Amino acid sequence: MPLSLAIGELLGYTSGERDKWEQWFQAQPAGAVDAPVQREGRFLDVWALMDHIFLVERRHTQRLRQLLPLAEQTGVARPDTAALFQFGRDARHDFEDFLRTAPQQDLTRTIEVKFGREMRFTARKLAFHILIHEVRHWAQIALALRCAGFAPPGEHDLIFASAME
Repeated sequence: MPLSLAIGELLGYTSGERDKWEQWFQAQPAGAVDAPVQREGRFLDVWALMDHIFLVERRHTQRLRQLLPLAEQTGVARPDTAALFQFGRDARHDFEDFLRTAPQQDLTRTIEVKFGREMRFTARKLAFHILIHEVRHWAQIALALRCAGFAPPGEHDLIFASAME
């Protein structure tokens, strides 16, 4: 297949999405983060899911860098979305720095993790997972907010992004 998607393009797309969401949350009442996502489980509301997005990026970047112990929480108190998005920017900066400076052998090495079961994958796969994981959860957040009566920012499809041609 001659088509490919560079990680830089996907980084650009997800960074643009974060910017849209951050600006949107700044213009909303603080209660927007309380919109329910699911009735039970780990992510009951929008706040919990956004916190999860940014914490996972931090933790997976720590895995990529082979840094222990892994962060257990963002440490950001609800409903401080400005601080939560700052945590996300810091995590993203660290992730981008890893991608920019990692030798090729760091991207092909195998990582072993227990996510309820033992898993093995390359650092390259984990790097792409970080970004796809985020895209998936922002879509859940958009739906949760719509169901709660909020009009989330529009034009989230890749076709609208300036990150790639």
